[in-house]
Amino acid sequence: MERSLSTFDQLVKSLSTEETQSLLESIQRSMEEFSGEAQPEERDSLSERIREHQSAGISSEPFLIRLWLSIRSFLRSIPLKVIYNEELLKRMAKNLKRSAGAYINIHQNIYTGVFYTELKNLRKTQLFFTSLLSAYDSGKGSFYMLVSSFVAPATYERLMKETNPFSIKIGSEVSSNIRTGFLRKIDSVFSNLTDEEKSEMYQCAQAIEWMKSFCSLALDKTLLRFNVISDSNATCQALTIQPEMEVLSSILYSKKNIPHNLLQALFLMHAQETIIDDDSRMVREADEFIKDAIEALGAIRIFLKQVPLLDITRYIKKDINWMPYKLTGGEDWFIYFKQAWYERFNQKWSTWSYEQKKFNIKVQMINLLKVGDLESMKFCPWRNLWVECKFKKELPFLFLKTFFYAFYNERLSETLKTILVEGNFYRHENLNEYTTSYNVLEHRKGEFEKFENRLSPTGDIGSTFAKIRAEKTATLKNKNQIEGLMHTVESEAKQLITSSIDALKSIELILTGILGGGKTSLYATITNWAVIAGVNNSRFREEVAAVKEQIHTSINLLSLAEKLEAEAR
Repeated sequence: MERSLSTFDQLVKSLSTEETQSLLESIQRSMEEFSGEAQPEERDSLSERIREHQSAGISSEPFLIRLWLSIRSFLRSIPLKVIYNEELLKRMAKNLKRSAGAYINIHQNIYTGVFYTELKNLRKTQLFFTSLLSAYDSGKGSFYMLVSSFVAPATYERLMKETNPFSIKIGSEVSSNIRTGFLRKIDSVFSNLTDEEKSEMYQCAQAIEWMKSFCSLALDKTLLRFNVISDSNATCQALTIQPEMEVLSSILYSKKNIPHNLLQALFLMHAQETIIDDDSRMVREADEFIKDAIEALGAIRIFLKQVPLLDITRYIKKDINWMPYKLTGGEDWFIYFKQAWYERFNQKWSTWSYEQKKFNIKVQMINLLKVGDLESMKFCPWRNLWVECKFKKELPFLFLKTFFYAFYNERLSETLKTILVEGNFYRHENLNEYTTSYNVLEHRKGEFEKFENRLSPTGDIGSTFAKIRAEKTATLKNKNQIEGLMHTVESEAKQLITSSIDALKSIELILTGILGGGKTSLYATITNWAVIAGVNNSRFREEVAAVKEQIHTSINLLSLAEKLEAEAR
């Protein structure tokens, strides 16, 4: 379980800064100004007007034309309908020669250098969109969540609140159905989206799916089909790229408006690392983004207004009735939207649940050790580095540190020493094991001190961290060094913890055997159990039982801490 911020929460963090808000507003203003610029009226499709003639039939033509077409049909033994279609194609060719002569040589059916240049401009637009879409493809849910912050800010704010269980303080007593309560609240918030907000969200979904379709067309390969001497002197047989032009016609025929909300969300997702780490670079990227976005969208606008691609495609296909297919997409936006919020809640819930369990274990540890709080780390050189580091063994480490600093000497040491000095063990191997484990516990406080001193600014580990911090440069070498140091810290802390637990378990087993009074088991009693500690024997035996129980509880709490750590991986 990763304790770092999710991608979306990193974006939310950046979204709250004044600098980011200012840049998003500049994107909105620029896009609105671009959309509001005067545009030439779109010309009626030539082929559409010709199709109207076709629909009306030959009867709509003047008498002399009908007569001439009938004679041609009779002489060639071809149906009049076919002859009429040929006539309409000739008219289309005549019109295209006048209106699209810059883009295609109608007589030779060859695309020109001007058309090649227009396709190159569309390719540039593809590259701009593609750089943004990689962020969308890797996190559709995060994209729609971000879009909702612009389209439906009130609903977005409520969802941010209801998907965050940290609104309940860690350590508070909660009911067993608290999770169900959160999920019900989240469901109720979804119903607050108005029809207008849903419509705007759907428009953004349609627009970005259209962008994906536009980018999926291999215009780079289409451009390679041209025989290029220079940009102004490039040619390509129209039939060679006819399938690609049919697809492009369909995509452009289905073009969607690109809302500024969509571009704002894509900018945030694309530049998230820059936004979080470097405000000045973010400003430069935003300016460049606005410039590139206007250029990219302008290229599509110019192509649509100047190049009668649908007419050309129908003419080359020799099919006036050919219709571009209609693109769909974005209908599933609400599924991604809901799923993303539920995933955010699940991630937050997992973290909250972890912290709640950790708190409960810590409370039990504090109660056992009879202290106000666990000891803290004297030195944490891994904090506030550019690589996020976490000491995973922190809870068991601090428990054992507190155990040996504030509990062991006062509550356990004297009793255990009495058994070692005065106890007559039935089994010599029990005495050997007891002596070894006792010595481990007696010297453990010093071992913890040595370990923490190594983390100090003058220690070998702490000083290495300090050197990396002083460099103030994020490099792969530094990253590997930091990870290596953390591995050393974790490994040595694990060795301290494991050897301490092993010693405690050993002592517990031997005390259990002593208290049991048996002589034949693996861990037997001591021969002087009834008289050890002299006149204080009765009280001493109670102390041994209490020590054994305290050690047992300590082992259980350490086991719970280890299980919690395993859950967090």
